Order: sequence, then C-alpha cells, then structure tokens
Amino acid sequence: MNKRKGLIITFLVLWTLTGCSIFQASPEEIEQYKSEFIALVDEAAIEAENGQKVLEEVRNKVDKEGLKKTKAQNTILNGVSISKAIKEDVIKAQIPEEMEPVREKLLASLNKRIEAYDQLFKYYDFLDEKHRVSGDALLEESFELFSEVLQDIQQFKQ
Repeated sequence: MNKRKGLIITFLVLWTLTGCSIFQASPEEIEQYKSEFIALVDEAAIEAENGQKVLEEVRNKVDKEGLKKTKAQNTILNGVSISKAIKEDVIKAQIPEEMEPVREKLLASLNKRIEAYDQLFKYYDFLDEKHRVSGDALLEESFELFSEVLQDIQQFKQ
C-alpha cells in the first residue's frame, strides 16, 4: 500500500513540476489552437469595429436628434453582452504558451471596453458628464490595447 501511495505522489509531483507535459498537444493540435485563436481575434476585431460604428451612430442621434436615451442604453447593453461573450471565448480558448501575452492583452482590452460601456450607460442614466468623459477615455484605452493585440497577432499569422 505504501508503494502505491509513493507512486501516486511521485506521479503527481512530476506532473505538477513538468507542467502536465505528459499530456502535451501534438504539433498539429498546436497549429489548430493558433488558427482558432487567430480567427477569434479576427472576429473580435470585426465586432469591435461594428460595435463602435453602431454606438457612435446611436450616440449622435441621441445627442443631436433627440432620440431617446434608452436607445443608447440598449445599444450599450448589447455591446456589453457581445464583449462578455467574446471574453468568455478568449478565456476558454486553448492556445500555445507563446500566445498567452496576446490573450492577456486582449482580455485587458475587453475588460476596459466593458468598464467603458458601464460608464457610458451611467452617463445616459444620470446624465452626469463625468461618466461620459470616463467612458470615452476607457473606450479609447480599450481600442489602443486592441490595436496592439492586432499587431501582436500578426507574428502568428505567418
């Protein structure tokens, strides 16, 4: 019985120390993970661009044409939902270790975008200018980080 416990403990220690390398992905699987993550980033770029256009359009209509502020809030809530869904996909994505910094930067960008949307929602709820300023600043930071992600991901597309 002691031998069995010793073998199990040895296995667990080796497994932990080697980073679970006993179950390493094959080169084909790694390439598939890279391709899937690149596609996810590309989809996130399309969503970010489309979301930004829609948000700008609705905000202009609310600010200049008198469209109800609830339209802006609904658009913002849709942006939050989409951003959270993308964030969940990014978290769940299996990626090679060398792509981890890109994932972290993408998650930071998405977190800032979600926070920006929260501030903009508060602006339309309370019409307090500090929320608009904060939301716009966070949105800009989010897009700057996302631009870096798009640049960083280029090295993996080759």
